[in-house]
Amino acid sequence: MADNRQVPVDELQPGQKLARDIMVQNSVLLRRGTVLTDANISRIMRLGLDEVLVEVAVGEAPPHVESIEDILIPDFKRLASDETPAWMSQEDFSSQVPKPQQMPVAEWMFAEKKEKLRAQAGLRPIIDPAYDAEMTKGVHAAFIASAVKGQVDLDRLGDIAGQLTKELEPGDDGYISFVDVSQYGQGLATRSMMSSKVFCYAALGNGHGELNDQMFSHLAVSNAFALLPADLLSTELLGDWSEQKKLKDALLKYYEWLRSQRIVVEKVLETMLLRFERHDGSGIPYGLKGEMIPPLSQNWSLAWHYSGQLYSRPKTGRILPNKAAESLVRQSGRAFAGASVNKFLRKIGYYPNGALVELSDERLGIVVAQNQHALLKPVVRLVDTEGKMGPALDLTSESELFITRQVMEY
Repeated sequence: MADNRQVPVDELQPGQKLARDIMVQNSVLLRRGTVLTDANISRIMRLGLDEVLVEVAVGEAPPHVESIEDILIPDFKRLASDETPAWMSQEDFSSQVPKPQQMPVAEWMFAEKKEKLRAQAGLRPIIDPAYDAEMTKGVHAAFIASAVKGQVDLDRLGDIAGQLTKELEPGDDGYISFVDVSQYGQGLATRSMMSSKVFCYAALGNGHGELNDQMFSHLAVSNAFALLPADLLSTELLGDWSEQKKLKDALLKYYEWLRSQRIVVEKVLETMLLRFERHDGSGIPYGLKGEMIPPLSQNWSLAWHYSGQLYSRPKTGRILPNKAAESLVRQSGRAFAGASVNKFLRKIGYYPNGALVELSDERLGIVVAQNQHALLKPVVRLVDTEGKMGPALDLTSESELFITRQVMEY
């Protein structure tokens, strides 16, 4: 027999069971019957509640569970047939990304002055560079801890998601930095952060909606790859689906564990899981096809795949944003719906805001705005190799002028 009692938040104990749903606005944060963990209690404390209704067995002390995560979280390190360790413990983790020994004048100028040039051109970063670097380090540290300890620090990921949601400011005058990373091991954290920014910029520019829960779910699902064996990580990142079943099983196990933690409403978490589906039905975990895939899942998939090509990783060099855009177009009708790709690129562009491009008359320009019906001809601000800013030029009004290349951002 159990009795329901109001318990002060600072007296909650792991192992107690909620007797009433905990709501945040109109969404259920933690459902009735949830067995509290340290992570759940920390989330409740951040809500500013005074008391919580819990079930207490009459005549019995509530059971204490030191770490329910240790019981429920899947052992990803045993998923590979040869039991290879998680990828972050590999030697490649600390290998330096090779830098070019020689760069053209335009690349050197852009590397040294890009932030100043973009500010002079009237652009602003979608997120402050200092916050961006701080949060990327936080994601990186959380993923390392997961790989080493086999545990997921949901509290840390939740804090980062909340800060990221607060700092993101999408807008027509914003830009996303596509910088390289210094170590291969930073790739997953960099990709997770970059895809968060790309998604927000491309899909949610007119309103955040459930952005905080989506960011939290995105980071939590991305964290799975810090726990996966190296061969399954390669399966996802490099597009080799020969090990599709093992990856599917791993993701489903991880999803079920996340769902048991009640980190966000189930609908948002499932939206994130379905980002691995493909338009032609060949994706995972359920093989959904076409319109069966939720639009938000498709948007996250586009952001994830687009961002995944813009940083270096073992045996694979990064590519320019316009080449990443072309790869999405090539996969239209197979991995992605053509309409979704078109909508995504009308916002991001082939040459994103802030990119340095070389024109057919050999002049340089900073892209400052997109022409949605002529994506190969954006609006640019001319700039010389000394960094001196010139006038704006709408390439749609210049029939003989076009972009010949985009300068790599270092």
